[in-house]
Order: sequence, then C-alpha cells, then structure tokens
Amino acid sequence: MPAEAEAPAVINPPQSRFIANVSLPQKFDTKENLTANWKKWVQIWKAYEIVTELDKQPSTLRVATFITCIGPDALEIHTGLPFSFDAERENMDEVLELWQNYCIGRTHVIYERYKFNNRSQEANESIDAYTTALRTLAETCEFGIAVR
Repeated sequence: MPAEAEAPAVINPPQSRFIANVSLPQKFDTKENLTANWKKWVQIWKAYEIVTELDKQPSTLRVATFITCIGPDALEIHTGLPFSFDAERENMDEVLELWQNYCIGRTHVIYERYKFNNRSQEANESIDAYTTALRTLAETCEFGIAVR
C-alpha cells in the first residue's frame, strides 16, 4: 500500500506575525499647522510602508492604502491635487510629491537660514532639546552637509 504524502507544513515567517500587529497610521490632520503635521505624518507613513512591506507592493495598492489612511478631510484635498494625467493618481511617488508641494510648497532657503541663524537657546531649554531644534531647522537650509 502506497504511503500517503503528508501535506507540507505551513510556517508563517516571524515578520508576518509582526506585520499583523501594525495598525494603520492615524488620519492626517489638515486643520492646524499643515506643514508640521505633514512632516510628522509622512514620516509615519513611510515607516508604515516599510514595516508592512507595502513599499514592495504595486503602486496602485500603495495609493489605495494611502487614501484609506488619510481620512475624509484629506481625501478632499487629495481629490483636488493637480495630477497631470490619470496614471499619476496611481503612482505613489507622484502622489507623495504633490502632497509635499501642497503642504509645504517650495522652501525659501534664505528664510530657512535666517530662522536657523537666529535660533537661540531658550532659558529652560536643555542642550539636547536645543540641538534637536537646530537639527530640525538645518534640514531645510540646504547647507550641503549631513547633520547628525
């Protein structure tokens, strides 16, 4: 009598269990400081894409997930973004670039350097907090050096 072949064991890789515990990013807040909110939200979004391996998926799925996450207020903005043609609506890189332009616009380097150069340490501010504030300001100054 022939031996019955055993079905191969299905093993979930450890990352699958980790991914299942990752919640969607919160809705994007369009009401208060749009620039600051976008900088924080897009950082969370990019981390979410990496952790869930969404960044390895087709762009259409990435955009659909993005739209699901941003919330109804931001969806109105998304719908009004100036896409040149319909295919851009399904290109995640294009979507992020248009959102970046909408929320931040073009950086005025001279003004950003002015803010950096005039930032003083506040009376009750720790050196670590002051250094962090300077690093944050330096990001938009285009000094041409990596700030660590």
